[in-house]
Amino acid sequence: MPYRDSVIHLGIPNLPSATATSWIKTFAAFTASPSMKRLEQILSELNDLTNVLMVFNHPAWNLNKVGAERHRFCIHEFMTNCGRFTHAEDSDCNLVQ
Repeated sequence: MPYRDSVIHLGIPNLPSATATSWIKTFAAFTASPSMKRLEQILSELNDLTNVLMVFNHPAWNLNKVGAERHRFCIHEFMTNCGRFTHAEDSDCNLVQ
């Protein structure tokens, strides 16, 4: 998912089958027009779903090639603002702290 000028990979297993298509549309709309307010709304709604797990995957991946320092800034800011919604982190989180 886009975050500032970088990209963050969230794994979200256990989405209910009945709403998965709707969630995919929500994710696509966010990707097309990202905003911090909408991101927090989406993550909060996902967090409220029973059995849904949000895993911060591969935080060290700098997929947009914004540079290591800028990517670390984005990851730190994401965790500061939205980390309360994540349930687990990939083991390479220590690479970006």
